[in-house]
Amino acid sequence: MTAPTRLPRDAGPAGGTGHAAGPSGPAVGYAQLWAADPGAWQAAGSAWTGLNALVERRAGELSSNVRALRVAWSGRAATAADGRLAGLHGELTSIAPALIEADQVLAEFAGRLTAAKGRLSAAVALA
Repeated sequence: MTAPTRLPRDAGPAGGTGHAAGPSGPAVGYAQLWAADPGAWQAAGSAWTGLNALVERRAGELSSNVRALRVAWSGRAATAADGRLAGLHGELTSIAPALIEADQVLAEFAGRLTAAKGRLSAAVALA
């Protein structure tokens, strides 16, 4: 994308700085939108999804260790440890949906950012 042909305005619609929090949150200025990189947001989302493989691998390792522990250890302490490790396994695997959701939210934001930058580019071209 080429550089903007006009300098960004500092004043918002009411003469303020354009950064005051409104009903939909802080305003994004022209220069901020122009500089934003949708690909970086998409990559951040992909990184969150990429953590899913690590979580699955760690959960698998934990399951293997629990199985080995059950064979080698018995008694009340072993039962307590088994319960605790099962709980940790459950906590570990329960984060997968949050990782996927983070990817989806960031991908949607990247798409909306791309569309907004397209509208900005068209407006600059007409100006």
